[in-house]
Amino acid sequence: MKYLFILFSLWLLASCAEKTPPAALEDAPRLSLPDQESWNTTLIISYDGRKSGVLKAAHVLKYLKRKKTYIRDSLTVDFYDDLGRHTSVLTARGGEVHDNSQDMLAYGRVVVVSDSGLTLRTDTLKWDNKKKLILSHTPVMFITRYDTLYGDTFVSDARLENYTINNASGVSYRNFQEIAE
Repeated sequence: MKYLFILFSLWLLASCAEKTPPAALEDAPRLSLPDQESWNTTLIISYDGRKSGVLKAAHVLKYLKRKKTYIRDSLTVDFYDDLGRHTSVLTARGGEVHDNSQDMLAYGRVVVVSDSGLTLRTDTLKWDNKKKLILSHTPVMFITRYDTLYGDTFVSDARLENYTINNASGVSYRNFQEIAE
């Protein structure tokens, strides 16, 4: 009986402990929850009222104060030129869109394939929506019909036709004798 009294007294003391006042909870750091969240989403990327891309994502998290939209699980973007013609498609594991500029960052096994069959592979890639440029500051592999090029950085238009590769190296399957003649 003596032990039962001690256990009851301890329980009574524990339940009388001061609770955290509600005001203190307001000062505690909040979890960074998105303002909007959606699954299997399609977003239109535009500049000056013209569609420059259509983004499809498995999971989207939008943060209004940060002015950013984060994409998880899978990302596909179809790019369009100023006349509304499809130019290329990008796939990646995830990314983020800066809501004000509509610039996009894609990461995780990024692949861009142009409608003419050119292919770019890298780990991280940026789309500059105002300049309509694809940029990568991570190692790239660029595949054309006759060449496979590697480089440290990459800049190109959305069609992958006008591009610059820094520290380029690679393999060509062209017959240079025919070109020289």
